[in-house]
Amino acid sequence: MSPDELDELTGDPSADQEDGSTSPSVHSVLGTPALSKYESLVADLQVSSETSRWRFGKSGSPLDHLHDIGRLVMRFHGPYLETSQAVTVGLTICAAATPDEVKEHRMALSTRLYGTAAGTSHAQTDTASEERSAEAKKWKATLDAYTNVGKWLLTQYPDLQAMLKYFDEDGCAMSLLGRFLDYHARQGRTADIRTLKENISQWISTVTVELPSGDSIIFTPHSPADGKFDRQRANWGWNSPWSARLLIWLSARGQFDENVEGSLEGLRNGHIKMNHNGFPAFLYDDSTAPVSTDVRDFQKGLFRGPVLIAAYRCIWTSPESSTNPPGVAGSGRASISRKNCITQVTGESISYVACLIRHVLSSENHWCDQNANIFDGAIFFAQMVKLFKHEVFAAPILDIFKRQVYGITTSTVDVSEEPNQFDILDDQLAASEAPGGYPMGGGDLE
Repeated sequence: MSPDELDELTGDPSADQEDGSTSPSVHSVLGTPALSKYESLVADLQVSSETSRWRFGKSGSPLDHLHDIGRLVMRFHGPYLETSQAVTVGLTICAAATPDEVKEHRMALSTRLYGTAAGTSHAQTDTASEERSAEAKKWKATLDAYTNVGKWLLTQYPDLQAMLKYFDEDGCAMSLLGRFLDYHARQGRTADIRTLKENISQWISTVTVELPSGDSIIFTPHSPADGKFDRQRANWGWNSPWSARLLIWLSARGQFDENVEGSLEGLRNGHIKMNHNGFPAFLYDDSTAPVSTDVRDFQKGLFRGPVLIAAYRCIWTSPESSTNPPGVAGSGRASISRKNCITQVTGESISYVACLIRHVLSSENHWCDQNANIFDGAIFFAQMVKLFKHEVFAAPILDIFKRQVYGITTSTVDVSEEPNQFDILDDQLAASEAPGGYPMGGGDLE
């Protein structure tokens, strides 16, 4: 979306009157607590924008709080989120006073971009109109996602709700807020990728595979020269058997094992396609028994892979925790989960980690090196999240993660109807102290 399109949606901050003065705004009214907070926050954002790294001031300040929220945005909404745009559009939609205003905002932007309001249907007369309809549907989904980001921000930063009308009338301020959160969201993603690169060697084991021919093949990430983990990422991806075996679809693993060198060559030159429409093997748990590679049996072991769970723990509860027993966090500085009081797992947060692992295992040097024509990570993320919308599929996986990451177990025994043992003992003590009551025990607590 272009700046002009955003200005039209959020209100043009530079719209001047004929005498050169700016249009009257809500900012000119008598000061209110919300207005004072808004003006202070915008002033801090302006100062931050003039620094090289969007600095966020003292610990505990409003800007520091926003910085913490910014670091969480992609972790909850996906590593491919256009954060600045999502914040600007999402909060603008959330600022609408009525459902009708929300609808007007959405329809106006969709009509301007695609010639038809997203979500409406018209008879299609040619391929071009069908493509425009598909783009309109895609934009509707994007608006829904951006709206969710806006709502999430309002829950994370409650003071923002009262300031929303001021941000809505000042496009420059809204842009500053979006850019601030975007910068720190990307910094959070970079930190997570760096953490995974530094610790992934702890989760990759040497695997020996017995082939139908009776031969065996060893997949190891360790250098044959010195036995150390090969940290040269240029050697990863389709350049090493061990990393390729984790990246290929599980359904293709049998063929890969039988012809490793031929498979690697085919993957490197593009003769073998392994795009975003399949399940990489690292998503699966095959540590105790082989997982079916039948394409009709995708679900067994999916999203239970030990590398995936370890990486999740590494990011959310510290690198140290990734090799600890289930639910045991690391020591030292507060983890992301502890700092933000997070004890829940979502399909989006699992999918976020899966996207980062896929990038780390590849030979891509930088996040921006990804080629969407070969592997579209945004589609990969969206398809995973869509699966987690199915409760029957998601519930057991989320339970596993909550147990492994936070030590939270889902009790199968309902104790809500059991008598309160404290009340029982309290009644017994009261009875023993009453005149003529029976003493309890002998006062000996040995």
